[in-house]
This record gives sequence, structure tokens and C-alpha cells, in this order.
Amino acid sequence: AYLPGMLKKYFGRIIFISSEWALNIPADMIPYGLSKAAVFHLAQSLSKRTSCTGVTANAVLLGPIRLTSEESRGDGEVCLTMEETLSAFSSEHHALASGFPHVATSDEVASTVLYLASAQASATTGALLHLDGAVGATRLRTN
Repeated sequence: AYLPGMLKKYFGRIIFISSEWALNIPADMIPYGLSKAAVFHLAQSLSKRTSCTGVTANAVLLGPIRLTSEESRGDGEVCLTMEETLSAFSSEHHALASGFPHVATSDEVASTVLYLASAQASATTGALLHLDGAVGATRLRTN
């Protein structure tokens, strides 16, 4: 809906939030993984369509995210602890022997999206930015 106006102004940013599961679909989450794969393919296709127009299209592929202290349910507690999140994620969907060297925070996700939305990101289009806590690196090691 917004693309025609962006093209007319010769400026626009399309930013999709996807998941690392788009590249490594869990057996019990096939519809979710397929929808996330479609999102990043749409970003890459739109980037080709908008080439040389000032409009960019990118996708951020997320893995587990650590919430900042300000993000809570209202009672001061986050939904899951970091340990609970990593344990559930790794035990059900990945064989990670060494754990995650780094898990992105919600602030890091916001900073990445802010960069992609900025004028400084004019050369970044069709990109799949992985904020996945090494899930992608693990996928490469285990395949």
C-alpha cells in the first residue's frame, strides 16, 4: 500500500521482521517457518523491484531475544528468564552443545531496525540481517 508513495518520493524503507526458523524450520512449526521464509524472500524480491529508486527492502532474522528491564508484563517480571528461553529453544529445536555466545537484546534489535530505517542505510537492500545468537552458525555446523 505504501510502495507507490515511496517510489514517487524516491525514498522509503521496507523492513520485515522474520526469524532464523525461516532457514531452519522446526518439524513441529512448518507453517510458521514457511511464513517467515516467505517474508525474507519478499524482502529480497522487493529490493530487486525497487533497485535505483531510493527505496530499500530488508529483513531482520531473529533468534532468541533477551528483553531489557523496561519490558515487562506490568508486574515487573519478564515473561521468561533468559535461562528458560535458551533451555526451551535449544532442547526442542537445536542441538547446541556450547550454548549461545551472545543473545541479542530488544535494544539491539531496535538499533538494527533504526539503522535500516535511516538515510545511512541507502546501500543496504535485499539484506537478511541475522540477530540470532549464533543459531545460524550452529545451523551451518550441523548441516
